[in-house]
Amino acid sequence: MISQTLRRLARATIDYPLETCLTARQRFRIGRHILDRALGENNCDAKCNGESLVMRHACRQLAGQQAVVFDIGANVGDWSLEIRQGLEDASTIYAFEPCRQTYQRLCERVAEQTTAVDVVPINAGCGDAPGHASLHVHGALAGSNSLFDRQTLRDARPQESEVVVIHQVDRFCQEHGIAAIDLMKLDVEGAELDVLHGCQHLLAEQKIGCIQFEYGGTWIDAKRFLAEAFTLLQGAGYTLGKIFPDGIAFQHAYEPCHENFQYANWLAVRDDWVSRFTRRS
Repeated sequence: MISQTLRRLARATIDYPLETCLTARQRFRIGRHILDRALGENNCDAKCNGESLVMRHACRQLAGQQAVVFDIGANVGDWSLEIRQGLEDASTIYAFEPCRQTYQRLCERVAEQTTAVDVVPINAGCGDAPGHASLHVHGALAGSNSLFDRQTLRDARPQESEVVVIHQVDRFCQEHGIAAIDLMKLDVEGAELDVLHGCQHLLAEQKIGCIQFEYGGTWIDAKRFLAEAFTLLQGAGYTLGKIFPDGIAFQHAYEPCHENFQYANWLAVRDDWVSRFTRRS
């Protein structure tokens, strides 16, 4: 009886105004916005989409440690410069950015701030093997620059391409004497799974504490599936969860409904990290 009353109330207060006062396009946009917020999708604002929450929890986990952090797909350094404020002195952030002009701006911003946390800009991308690749450049500082041709971007054809250096994380760590990575952030426009494949030795030994990675329409261009990330990461003993503004919705297993290619950030954490994050009910 109560549920029927609520449905009738919803129809009276929502359905009628929507159908009589708004166009079909307006109704769609409002509905899409509500659905996006309910599912934690298509919100690029780090301050309110859960990314800043992850930073705060991660910094608490790393309190008292000289942390090693990888920012892969650093762009102009917003994420690196924000998280550096919460890390302990003598921590190191390796900020990988392949686009030359974007990398130059990254270096300028890092040089503008002097702290005891070292940010090391690296003019390279990361992938499943070391070498070189062609970067599709939509703009000097564009966040859409990608190793893949972004067919899903409307009216945003690349202006040019440039050959960039690609590092494999496993080999990079071996060559630079890095025994473990505490936190790794991936925002590489569809190449997230390739980067993860380049970390397989570190993952197998659980030498990475926490991984934040982006998922969305870029994975269509890359012909990759979230299911592959679940297989790789859960196979290495990591727990995966979707990032929401109020916490992490940890998942016991992959479900097909997750594979919608809508922009979202996901988290993969080692067992000793799980309890540090607010679980979303």
